[in-house]
Amino acid sequence: MVLQLHSMINKKCPQWKGLFRYADFTAFFDLIGRALRAVYVIDCIVTNNGFIGAHWDAYKKLVRLAKNEPEKFGLKAMSLKKLEKVMGRYENTIISGNCMVTITEITYDETLEKMNSPLGRI
Repeated sequence: MVLQLHSMINKKCPQWKGLFRYADFTAFFDLIGRALRAVYVIDCIVTNNGFIGAHWDAYKKLVRLAKNEPEKFGLKAMSLKKLEKVMGRYENTIISGNCMVTITEITYDETLEKMNSPLGRI
């Protein structure tokens, strides 16, 4: 991987001519930068706004009420379990302001292997 990164930057490297001569990575890195900036802004908004946490707690209370009497709200117990599972994931990442931490701690090699992706076999 280090050699690949070196060949991306150094035009005198022999791999650069075969792999990266006609590739333009500025747009790619710009897109990644914009995505990371958006994630960081979401984290800042959530952590600096107390109303989001308060409203999230109120929403969780409403879901607990609906879980106790799903027929009253026209819901199924299975759909409420799925909703609670998704809410748990949102709470651990977005509501807690840990989106950026989650992204930076992803082990991409393991993720690609789990997906059984051809990129994971390189």
